[in-house]
Amino acid sequence: MDVVDVVDNGSDEVVADHALVLVGAKPGDVELDKKLRFSDLPDHVLIVDRWLGVTCSPQEYFSERSRVMEEWEQAGVPVLVFYESKPAEFVSPLSKDNELPEDSIFSVIPLSLDCYGISLGDDDL
Repeated sequence: MDVVDVVDNGSDEVVADHALVLVGAKPGDVELDKKLRFSDLPDHVLIVDRWLGVTCSPQEYFSERSRVMEEWEQAGVPVLVFYESKPAEFVSPLSKDNELPEDSIFSVIPLSLDCYGISLGDDDL
């Protein structure tokens, strides 16, 4: 397993704060601390996103994320967004400030010798 950290979500203002776990990644599947895109992940890896409540392939992640954001929008569930230069605020799940473009860049962090993760939004890595 790996943890993924999105370091560039395309916004100069929004600070991403999210983590995912990669299941099934084998040594050599991903390079630690290298900047990657979701499309760089092998097909046999599963992404577990506890916040969204989804487990899926990298190819399905963005459609699953969109599906959940639509459900949250319809249910009136807001999302807390953190900014560089102003206080955090709750926004619509479909707000531009809550977007995660498919070409977002992340880095992989080892959780243990055989466990890794994707951390979305910690620029200090």
